[in-house]
Amino acid sequence: MQADRIELVVLLRNPIAVWQSWQKYWQGRCDPEIFAAAWRSCLACLETARSYGVHAQFLQQENFSNAPLLEMTALFDSLHLRFPSDALDLWSHKPGFGMRGSGVYLPDEPHDFITLGAHDQVIDATGVFPVLPCSDLDTAEYHLLKRAGVFDSYKTLSRGLAHHADN
Repeated sequence: MQADRIELVVLLRNPIAVWQSWQKYWQGRCDPEIFAAAWRSCLACLETARSYGVHAQFLQQENFSNAPLLEMTALFDSLHLRFPSDALDLWSHKPGFGMRGSGVYLPDEPHDFITLGAHDQVIDATGVFPVLPCSDLDTAEYHLLKRAGVFDSYKTLSRGLAHHADN
């Protein structure tokens, strides 16, 4: 595959919201160091893709969920493609989540990451809905994530990637 035919689109989400999601679904099975390692892994994937000449940009999850048609149209425009606007409205006409023809699949997850109910909101979705704002972290928790480098990794990702609206 030629690198100029591949576009890496990173779905970027507020790290506090991601942390709170991890805490909700994985509870005691994660800590700030593991969380920070996941952000560093995202950076490493980006660097690897770039080393092969793959262009990358990001889609801000909060913007997407609040204005999906605007965001997807801008993303597809940046790729010189037309976004089929009915893709946001016709979910109920597609086969169920994970079924042949649905276009949505849940890969096998490592046993330690399987959490009952974690995907129910996605499986039951009939469209794209605004994301609820994340709550504030207590000061100690914020400083743990800061010391682990989570916010620096997020800034590096968001500054190092083009946003489709910038193209």
